Amino acid sequence: RLVGSLKYNKKYVSQLKEEIAETQERRYPGDWVAMFIEGNGEEFDYGLDITECGIYKFYHAQGSDELTPYLCLSDCVVSEAFDRGLVRYKTLAEGAEVCDFRYKKGRKTFVNPLRDGWPPKFLNERA
Repeated sequence: RLVGSLKYNKKYVSQLKEEIAETQERRYPGDWVAMFIEGNGEEFDYGLDITECGIYKFYHAQGSDELTPYLCLSDCVVSEAFDRGLVRYKTLAEGAEVCDFRYKKGRKTFVNPLRDGWPPKFLNERA
């Protein structure tokens, strides 16, 4: 929980803004490109719209596009483990124009990849 709370301090958010701005330079072809989204403190504290995803690019280059949405599910696990309060409705892996990460301190995590969230149905079917 401590790690999650650190993601909301002003120094972290300021550094994140700088790092996100640098992604617009597109220095490396397999890297991420994103935009920082200012929150209003009510709906969310801050957000990221990822327009190019390094993981998506890698899996696409390997001919494994169908696996990418399952990696997106790990965002839910990380948010839960570190109390990040992530809400995300869209992913590039599902054909959306962005991955819309929105963070709100103290909020319950909700991630909607594969329209099923976590855990994916195939894990329950094996049990």
